[in-house]
Amino acid sequence: MQAAYNATAEIPILGTSVTEYGVALGIDNFSGTVGGNVSGTSDLAPLDQQADMIVEWMPEVKKVGLLYCSAEANSQYQVDEVQKYLEAKGVTATQYAFSDSNDLASVCQKAADENDAVYVPTDNTCAANTGIIDGICRPAKKPVFAGEEGICSGCGVATLSISYYDLGYTTGEMAAKVLTGEADISTMPVEYTNVTKKYNKTICDELGLTVPEITEPGTIVHVAMEGRYAGYLLIADVVKPHSAAAIKGLKQAGVRKTVMLTGDAEPVAKAVSAELGLDEYHAGLLPGDKVDQIETILAAKRPKENLAFVGDGINDAPVLSRADVGIAMGALGSDAAIEAADVVLMDDDPAKIALAMRIARRTLRIVYQNIVFALAIKFACLVLGALGLASMWTAIFADVGVMVLAVLNATRALYTKDLAKKNVQ
Repeated sequence: MQAAYNATAEIPILGTSVTEYGVALGIDNFSGTVGGNVSGTSDLAPLDQQADMIVEWMPEVKKVGLLYCSAEANSQYQVDEVQKYLEAKGVTATQYAFSDSNDLASVCQKAADENDAVYVPTDNTCAANTGIIDGICRPAKKPVFAGEEGICSGCGVATLSISYYDLGYTTGEMAAKVLTGEADISTMPVEYTNVTKKYNKTICDELGLTVPEITEPGTIVHVAMEGRYAGYLLIADVVKPHSAAAIKGLKQAGVRKTVMLTGDAEPVAKAVSAELGLDEYHAGLLPGDKVDQIETILAAKRPKENLAFVGDGINDAPVLSRADVGIAMGALGSDAAIEAADVVLMDDDPAKIALAMRIARRTLRIVYQNIVFALAIKFACLVLGALGLASMWTAIFADVGVMVLAVLNATRALYTKDLAKKNVQ
């Protein structure tokens, strides 16, 4: 990375799985965007979450040893940050640096003797010598928390796992945007991928460690391999990228109350509701239960208020037909939902609902303007005609002229770019 960075300032450079760009490129006070002709993806798991993981697993931990190779600048950065987060939690964190694999064993032994647990960052030398670390820490009954999955599989009890496939895919998407001119590499921030908690069942059992209770919302699928428990998969729906902005846009457009009706479990519904800023949610609903909830909301709404329901599944069809306005997702929605809906969003972007409301309101204002203008001019001509003051040209203007002006005013409804910009904001 450093060589490419020094070789050219013109050709775009995208890094993949670079742990820390500020350290790799010698940038002080790195803010997340390299600038110039460099950007990319990072495999650095959130260091604050790594510190949280240690305390979560060992609530009584007092001292943690931070084991790393001093020849790797990225490792130094990681242990500095983790040390800061741990000390903020009242845990004593001490750095144990070794220069190469030759003195790893002695430094690791010292770290194991003097601490309750050991933390190993994403460090190439440690990754290549997990057998040495495991051979010292496991007999000493000192758990090792790792910065990445490879180290954890060799000597650790837990880690925050990163998908390198996702990182590579994201880098490819960034390259496509740069090559097509869709994005300027000088303003593209370094991107990260989501992390998941993983643990080493064998070492956990040997050290007598109990895996913390799963608190994340979702459906848990436990996995066994050859009769031995290997871990679990947490499956949960992903909130659409623009959903939070859509809810905010609806509030700004005058929607008084937003309610989520879902068949998902209570923890999932609660988490999504909090993330989106919804006013109310109802979880664990069957299709008939959703209709009952809609009836309750319809009965409670104020005069002249309308109830809109947005759905995409076949189970939403009865509710879509019962609501005042039914809105279905066109791309992924079921045929039954689309058939029952009044409005179909062809790109499945919920933010378009607020935009549609703004366009409709502008169109209605133009219609009212034309009606009032036409009636006012014609009434004025009638009064002038009754007084004998209206000429033939006045009558022509009242008829043809008003029609032309009304049509010209109506063409304003075709311009919606300003409303679309407000919707994005």
